[in-house]
Amino acid sequence: MTARGLPSRKGHARRLTLGLFAVALALECAPARRMAPRPLMPDPPNMVPLRARTVYRDMGLMVDTSRLPFVASVRFFAGATPDSTLLVFAMSLANRALNFRRDSDALVADYHVELTLRKDSSVVRHVMQDEKVRVSTIPETMRRDESIIFQQVLSAHPGIYSLNVVVRDRTTPAYAQVQLLDTVPQLDAPGLGGPIPIYESAGRARRGAPPQLVANPRGTTSYEEWVRFYVEGYGLARGTRLAARLVDLDTVELWRDTLALAEGPLASVQFAIKPGVLPLGRAEFQVQAVNHALEGIPEGRVRFHICWGSWHGPHSTDVPLKDVADLLMKVQAQA
Repeated sequence: MTARGLPSRKGHARRLTLGLFAVALALECAPARRMAPRPLMPDPPNMVPLRARTVYRDMGLMVDTSRLPFVASVRFFAGATPDSTLLVFAMSLANRALNFRRDSDALVADYHVELTLRKDSSVVRHVMQDEKVRVSTIPETMRRDESIIFQQVLSAHPGIYSLNVVVRDRTTPAYAQVQLLDTVPQLDAPGLGGPIPIYESAGRARRGAPPQLVANPRGTTSYEEWVRFYVEGYGLARGTRLAARLVDLDTVELWRDTLALAEGPLASVQFAIKPGVLPLGRAEFQVQAVNHALEGIPEGRVRFHICWGSWHGPHSTDVPLKDVADLLMKVQAQA
């Protein structure tokens, strides 16, 4: 599926690294002409910037910096049965990375994607897909931003796999390849999946159904856009509250919110962060179920004890109470 325009993971806590970049887009106008293949350069102008490549790789993303640069992610969803997991491969390309040709009243580029999922030496899944990008103006062909998103859903049993990705421009020699070794988790109930950075999502009604979403493969945003994260809960009680927060590399909290899950074997929420809230830089998104361990226990029978600074030595680095007080007050304990 293509959208245009635009390590074990058990437990009830999830985290994800998010990159925040300021995006500048410049469009150049030029007279209409026949679109000839652009010459291949050792360091093409559409190459992913060096600093960005380092950040993307630190975030665990797949990055190719050759003649057809792309950034891709693999996210996981619960499958139809406890021993199956859905993998959503999402790849980000810029229009500028492809060669466009005239086709009637439009400009068209064709590219080819191959995905090979292996366990040890055995091929588990192999997918080949031809895709077409159609735009109406020459400036659109020169876009450097995330203008193309390719998505593919795969199914696999939990375990360690390698995923090999090959991308080709079908009208030039431009070619890219990258391989990722990753663990496909078993998403048990009760538990959480995600968090997954998205542009939009309609959620799912049942396990095993293909996710109806447009992923944000790079996990990045500009200052003008909302940041959205999709989180699924499996087998959690109705009203279970999910507490999410974003922290920077120094664990300074930048944002937090709490949302409640609906009832059902599968329920989902979307955390949305409005533009201008987050500073430039890297951050980690963390989410966990609040009070899940106390499910079914009356509050009057729960005693909550906090021991502050319970070790011998200087306490100059203790977490300030003001930073955690609101979270502590969410614990359902009245004994």
